[in-house]
Amino acid sequence: MALTIGLSANAKKEIIIVSPFLRKRRTLQMVQYLKIASGKKAKVIIVTRPKTDFKEKDQTALDNALELLQQNDIRIVFKSNIHQKFAIMDQNIIWYGSINLLSYGNAKESMMRIESPNIANELIKRIGET
Repeated sequence: MALTIGLSANAKKEIIIVSPFLRKRRTLQMVQYLKIASGKKAKVIIVTRPKTDFKEKDQTALDNALELLQQNDIRIVFKSNIHQKFAIMDQNIIWYGSINLLSYGNAKESMMRIESPNIANELIKRIGET
């Protein structure tokens, strides 16, 4: 939870979250923090896989999470075949690891925090979001 509080409380310009999978329960938890950042006029962008990348039985869960993001004016960018999981704040602070920030988490997963505008820009370029 420290990650989400840090993202929302400290973001001045932008938060980009790359999460290949979305689930309503986890998205609901994150939205309460992301609203703090967007209330401070920081742009919030979620990069995730499009609905067509999923089996039909999983699409309803995705729709529910996407609707929640849209209701909170969070920009959604769709990219097929992404697997990376990371968050970037203000093109400088990165959380990178195995945790899907907007989906299920596992106690054995982890994220590391890095401060580097160069690494942040490389990740943004690779995901194609600028």
